[in-house]
Amino acid sequence: MIVPESWQQAVLQPALSVSSPFTLRLTLARLIRSLPPAEAALMAGFRAENPATAFLSGYQCAMRFIDAQLEAEHWAAFCVSETGLESLSRMATVFDHETGTVDGVKSHAMLANSVIDWFYIVARDSSSGDLVCVRAPRDTDGLEAGPDPVSQPFVPEVPHNSLSLCNIPVDERYLVSDAHNALNKPFRYHEDYLCALSMAGWLMRATGKMGSIGPEVQRALGAYDPQALGYTRDSMAVFDDLIQTMTLASSGLSGDNVKWWKRDRVILMMGEKARAVIRSRL
Repeated sequence: MIVPESWQQAVLQPALSVSSPFTLRLTLARLIRSLPPAEAALMAGFRAENPATAFLSGYQCAMRFIDAQLEAEHWAAFCVSETGLESLSRMATVFDHETGTVDGVKSHAMLANSVIDWFYIVARDSSSGDLVCVRAPRDTDGLEAGPDPVSQPFVPEVPHNSLSLCNIPVDERYLVSDAHNALNKPFRYHEDYLCALSMAGWLMRATGKMGSIGPEVQRALGAYDPQALGYTRDSMAVFDDLIQTMTLASSGLSGDNVKWWKRDRVILMMGEKARAVIRSRL
């Protein structure tokens, strides 16, 4: 394939790292403002020092599906998980319509104890029992991140913390009903695709194998739909092919890149169980 000039220029730029979030934030904001989500994720991956930085970049691009009005410079976390939660219908975090407040505890919130600006919180509506999504800034009274990161063997540079919500007021400008179908289910697709594209950008930088990985990356760019509510049979096949190509290309890694890849590639596999269920229904 003929490698796009923009790709070649991107990998020549200094690498960016989550350990220097200010510069990463500015660069990612410029990409989000000027490119469609999939291209922004890929270009951020070309600039990533390690897979964790690529993962964070792809995730922040995916958060623009959760809120298209999220400012480009702002980073956000989608907060759904709760300890011991076996069914979303039993979610303990509650949104009170009358007071406009949320009360509960989320078990996993990305970078909750450091650089996240907004938390998008899925909660059970106290009146209807339906799931809604609300948002609150990190400096909200009654919102407190756990002091210790949740144990995670992958992307340790992007730790997750618990998040306690003690009757916190939420931003009245943002409220999404039927949050499971409108946001939670589709987010699997957007997070999968955009994080994979960003990590593919890192892999091409680290291996120099643009020619071998590039065609599948271009297919994925073409298959990604920023408005999609989930996978189609075709987009699932394209995603599977991209992951397979990345796995084969990883044999060209060396040094610390091998260690990082072996540690963090599980990120690409985490949704496999859910994707298998989706595959059986397509």
